[in-house]
Order: sequence, then C-alpha cells, then structure tokens
Amino acid sequence: MDRIDRNDTALRVIDYKFKFGAKPATQDTNLLRAALRGERLQPPFYYMLAQRWAEEQHFKPSRPAIEAVFYYIAARWAEGPLLSTSYGSAGLTDEIGTATKQTLAYLVDGVRQGRFFLNRGEYCGHCDAAAICRKNHPPSLWRADNDPVTEPHRALRRKDPEKL
Repeated sequence: MDRIDRNDTALRVIDYKFKFGAKPATQDTNLLRAALRGERLQPPFYYMLAQRWAEEQHFKPSRPAIEAVFYYIAARWAEGPLLSTSYGSAGLTDEIGTATKQTLAYLVDGVRQGRFFLNRGEYCGHCDAAAICRKNHPPSLWRADNDPVTEPHRALRRKDPEKL
C-alpha cells in the first residue's frame, strides 16, 4: 500500500506496481478474477482495511465509496507507461463477493493449519522462499498435482466470476 486518498465521501487505496514485461498478465487486468482465485489478495485486503478504518473513524457518510487501485508503471506495455486497474465494492458483494470471501477464508485457514501447497506460477521468480521450495522436486510435484487433499487448492485456479 503506497497511499490512501480520501475526500468527504470516498476512500481510495493506491498501490504502485512496477512491471518490466512486455504485456500485462490476466491477474493484472482482471483483479476480480485474480482475487476470486487467490492470485492477487492485496485488492480485497486493501478494500476491507479501508472499510474497517472508515468504520473505526466514524467516517461520514457511514458507507463511503471505497476502491483499491493498482497503478501499473509499465513502460513496455502497449497501453503504458501508466495504467490503472480498480477493485471496488463489486469484488466483495453478491455471488462474486461470497466466493471471494470463501477463497480468503480457505487460504487463511490453510495458513493456520500449516497447509502450504505447491502452486507454481510466474510469481515463483519473486518468492522469498524460492530457494527452499520443492517446486522442482518430482515427488512433491506429483503429490501437488494428484493428492486429493490438494484438490480444493487447485480448484481455486479454476474459479470463474463469469460462471457464478
């Protein structure tokens, strides 16, 4: 979180992201789907934090408009060098909101229970635990792909907001 803007009726949580690739990933452009799948958790967390802050501060109006915005600084993107993507109340209301909250609850419960399943992706190159991760260990990969205990975790990546 880099900044919070506010006025009399709204809060906006801003996070600047530097991107070096030639084009945006789907997770960058579709924050609703990325949150639903547990790929980008910052937008719903930022939204909920701003909501809680507004409640604790007795913000007027009592239900301000809230959004989390990612500003991508991406010189190589065709739409760049500055692009923004917003995550608003739609991400935590109705069917998408219910499903996103279920994703968050599942992941938080997993952390509490010490379940840290392998889930390889582009983020592996930026992970602080990459040096000790078993993402390249064949028996561990087989278990990650086949063990019924890991199926709910794998199912997260198949969630589709268009099908809720």
